Amino acid sequence: PNQPEGVLKYMYCAVDVNHQLPNVPYEVLDELYILEETNVVVEPTEDDEEDFEEGNKSVQTSYWETLEMKAKEIVGAEVSYNKSKWRPQGDVYYHDTSLNKDIPLEGVPVRCRKNIFVTHQCCTNEKGHFSFDRLRGRVDYYIRWRRDNFKIREHSGVNVAETNLKRNTKSSVTYIVTHGTRAWECASIFRAAHFYYYKAQNYGASTPSKNSLTIRPSAKSTTNNGCYGRRVLGSDVHIYCLNLQSAKIFCTTIHEIGHSVHNFWNTQKYSDYDDKMRDTWAGGIAWYLTEKVYNLSYFEEHLHYGIPPRYTGLIKDLMDDYDYKTPYDNVSGFTMPQIENAFRKNTTWESLKTYLKTLKVAKDEDIDKVFAYWN
Repeated sequence: PNQPEGVLKYMYCAVDVNHQLPNVPYEVLDELYILEETNVVVEPTEDDEEDFEEGNKSVQTSYWETLEMKAKEIVGAEVSYNKSKWRPQGDVYYHDTSLNKDIPLEGVPVRCRKNIFVTHQCCTNEKGHFSFDRLRGRVDYYIRWRRDNFKIREHSGVNVAETNLKRNTKSSVTYIVTHGTRAWECASIFRAAHFYYYKAQNYGASTPSKNSLTIRPSAKSTTNNGCYGRRVLGSDVHIYCLNLQSAKIFCTTIHEIGHSVHNFWNTQKYSDYDDKMRDTWAGGIAWYLTEKVYNLSYFEEHLHYGIPPRYTGLIKDLMDDYDYKTPYDNVSGFTMPQIENAFRKNTTWESLKTYLKTLKVAKDEDIDKVFAYWN
């Protein structure tokens, strides 16, 4: 606890005996035997003797359970004398302030901790439901706001944000992430990041690079909604608009992740792109993916229409049938894969225009008009 901000603390973990540890200093504190609940029986019965008669459970398994129970007694840990199994499960919902209703929270990694060494994890499905294998004893349910490719940090410090759902229980849980809580801020950001990383490919957009993006809910800012920038010990993305509605936080998060995508497209030479290219791409992918979730028109405000030269609606104009801001509707027809390739291969506004003309989707003079409009 006395370590200064930004300095990693000592980490403790239990690993398999043959696990190859990374090249870091470590010390083996003790050798453990941990009974894996999933390796035990199929279905619980009221009487353990019936398990033996039916052949569902081995004498060896029973022996190890007894040994584990006695070991807990010796060290004063909680002992569960009720050997019947139960299934930890539950549902997680998020209060969407734009839709004004509770919706299932998909893809969230829920953890089920039995003791300091045994933790199981699974992700909620599209209905917000999660379920674990049967086990014995009480558990703690909690969410750790991270997936393989991104994580959400606490407001301060380097720890991954966590939310406790229910402690020391032998029952299922229904949890609603309510507005005005830190969990709500994390969930608002998580939804957008999860959508970009795990759903965007369904709509023709590529999955972001596996770059271990770190996102931090930050203090309110009067100047912008979020920011992106590579850091050594810190966060890549800061989201400031946490006092706004769900849809705007969703859109802003997509926008900032879009910047990180742009960076990794060009082998992390983000400075090669001019400001207009960077914000045109981020604003365009934010509009494109947010519209798949929310049927709202607020993206005009998000894209800063009328604030040239950085923020443009070029991508929307190239893909959509009509934009009331522009006096033409004959440039549409470009697809997201085509748009992505164009931004991958070009770092300047003029080279982007030239490349799009080679695709022969629209007339050259019409492409010139839409680029001139956003100049």
